[in-house]
Amino acid sequence: MDIIKNFFILLILFSTIAKAEEGMVTALEAPIFRTKDIHSPVIQYVRKGDLIFISPIHFRKAPYEKNYEKYTESLGSKESWQSGEDDIREIFYTTLDQNAQIAYIPKEYVKLIYNDSREGDDEDKFKTNNDETDYRLNEPLAPKYPFRQPTGYRGFISVGTGNRNNEHYNYKNEVLKATNDKPVKIHWAFMVSPEFDTTHSFFYGGMFSFKFIQSSFQLKNDFESHEMNMQLGFGPIVGRDFFRNDQHRISYYGGFLVYLFNQNRVKQSNTKNEEETRVFQGYNLNPQIGMLYQLLKVFPNGDFVVNANVEVNTPTKLKNSSGSTYVSHWQTGENDSVNYQTFLEYNLLLGYQVAF
Repeated sequence: MDIIKNFFILLILFSTIAKAEEGMVTALEAPIFRTKDIHSPVIQYVRKGDLIFISPIHFRKAPYEKNYEKYTESLGSKESWQSGEDDIREIFYTTLDQNAQIAYIPKEYVKLIYNDSREGDDEDKFKTNNDETDYRLNEPLAPKYPFRQPTGYRGFISVGTGNRNNEHYNYKNEVLKATNDKPVKIHWAFMVSPEFDTTHSFFYGGMFSFKFIQSSFQLKNDFESHEMNMQLGFGPIVGRDFFRNDQHRISYYGGFLVYLFNQNRVKQSNTKNEEETRVFQGYNLNPQIGMLYQLLKVFPNGDFVVNANVEVNTPTKLKNSSGSTYVSHWQTGENDSVNYQTFLEYNLLLGYQVAF
């Protein structure tokens, strides 16, 4: 009985294999899905040239095979011939995965094997070289592949405030009350990494600084004064990244700023409507060191930056090149000036950085 049983099992297996239909994978790496949905899990990949099982329901009959099913239309009886695939609206073939479980593969990745003239009907379908799964690159590669390389350029602009130097014009009348506004400071820089630095962690370039400060004073003898100081400087910057990952980067930098534009505008008036404005100018060179914390890719094309720096304000004397109208308002000689002493300026600024 066992011999007869085994014989029938082998017969059934042989019949199944004999009737099995196959298709050849035409894509470089074709996915096999769990269900008829391209968003369903991919359970297996097959490579170009692999022969896979395809359910017989997807194979159309040969031209010499007649379909004897007939249907009746309003004009009478009409004989139909089998043509086309099982359903042109269907985008999947039914197949089996490596565990012999039913799975599905997109039709565009498979050529059915008929072993007769029917294979020529699909030649045009597979002549295109547009294989979306083919990730290979044509050789030889470009000299500087990948095509978009980091250039090492970066630039930032930041705005903030800090402490201020409370020095002011050497008034002839005693200062009774002073009101000092918070300074507004803008700091921007453009930097590049040298070619020898393949890590793009060292950088150098130029930086610019703008400061705006206002003050008001109540003076003795019914005088009052308003001062407005503006400074614009530029200079070199060098630095290095000492920590970085995919989301954060911390850098330190140093340099100096040459303030060729350092102007203090002083306007004095009294109760007699005697008002006069004079401009005092000078220049100075200030060293600066700082640290940048960069939160990367916060913006679509840039980073968020926290800029903390210390600037050494060197002694400076601002002078006026013209005389005064009201002698009672102003000092004379060397005292007719705005004198700044050495001062450590601490700044905290927030900004935007772009690297390209």
